Amino acid sequence: MLEEAEIFTFLGINKASSQILVMLARVPALSTTEIGKQTGLSKPVIQNAIHNLTVLGWIQREGTKFNMHYSLSMSIFSIINQIATEKIDQHRENMLKIQELVSVFEA
Repeated sequence: MLEEAEIFTFLGINKASSQILVMLARVPALSTTEIGKQTGLSKPVIQNAIHNLTVLGWIQREGTKFNMHYSLSMSIFSIINQIATEKIDQHRENMLKIQELVSVFEA
């Protein structure tokens, strides 16, 4: 796996999506075939990851049906910041729930 992709896996993004994000940060406008050659991922895995990353708004499709390629829709640092912020917010919510449960038992 690409070393740079480890930050995404650390933040909870699967390995395939992590590799694709890093690959598109290095070389924008790649096709699924080119992504596969660079990462060694199978086409179904790439297509699933591409779909999920597109839904999240992190990558965008460009081109025609027969010449489709993908690029990051924002900087790699913006994506990392978005993921980290969501994780921090989720942690805060969990801590508040824990505090509420503890207060019930203390009462």
